[in-house]
Parts: sequence; structure tokens; C-alpha cells
Amino acid sequence: MNPPVISRYIYNRALYEIEGHIYKERIEESLRHLEYDAAIDSGLPKYTLGIAYLEGDIVKKNVDNGLLIFNESADSGYEQSTLKLGEFYYLRKFLDRDKKKAMSLFCRFGDIGQAVLSRVSRGRDTCGKAGGE
Repeated sequence: MNPPVISRYIYNRALYEIEGHIYKERIEESLRHLEYDAAIDSGLPKYTLGIAYLEGDIVKKNVDNGLLIFNESADSGYEQSTLKLGEFYYLRKFLDRDKKKAMSLFCRFGDIGQAVLSRVSRGRDTCGKAGGE
């Protein structure tokens, strides 16, 4: 993976939001590099690319593709993707709500997962104990 590619993508994305179409070519070039890195590395590049597709950020929104990329990243063990998938299941964002699956994703990561679960459940759920539906 080439870490500067992600930094360049985020930087160019910010410029695009500020300046508009002037930086569109830079974004597209950065996106091509990001897609290349995501094909090689399942961590941050796939996470970033998944978010771009899920939110329609610079690329055309494609929820199915975004979720596929996120699942691949989570299956490879990338913590941030796994926790984000847990949020999607818990909050019913892009996916049907599956509280049990969400909690299993959160609770894989101990204190960090518990902190994310506590935030999304507003303190109602903890690893090992589900609050009221």
C-alpha cells in the first residue's frame, strides 16, 4: 500500500469540496490510485473506497459495491471496517437491522468495540448484555 495515495485522495477531496470542479481531475486520478491500492490491501484503502461508494462521495453511489468492499475488508480483519459494519447493522444504515450480528461485530474488539457499541446504542447495550429493543 502507498499511504500517500490515501492522503492525496483525502486532500484532493477536501479541495474538491472547497473549490468545486477545478479539482475534479485530481480527485479522479486519486480515486484510480485508491482503487489500485484497494485491490492490493484490504485495510484502509478498501475502507476509504467503501465509504466513497456508500455515500456517493465523488463516485456514483453504489451501496451494493460499497458493502461488498466493506465486507471484504472486515473479513480480512481490518478493525475499522468491522466496527463500521456493526454500526450499519445496528443503525439500519444500508442494511436491515440485525442487532445480534452488530453486537457480535462490536464485541470482537474488546474495549474499542464496547466503546463504539455504547455510542451507537446510547448506552443501552454492552457486550454480553443487550438492552431493550
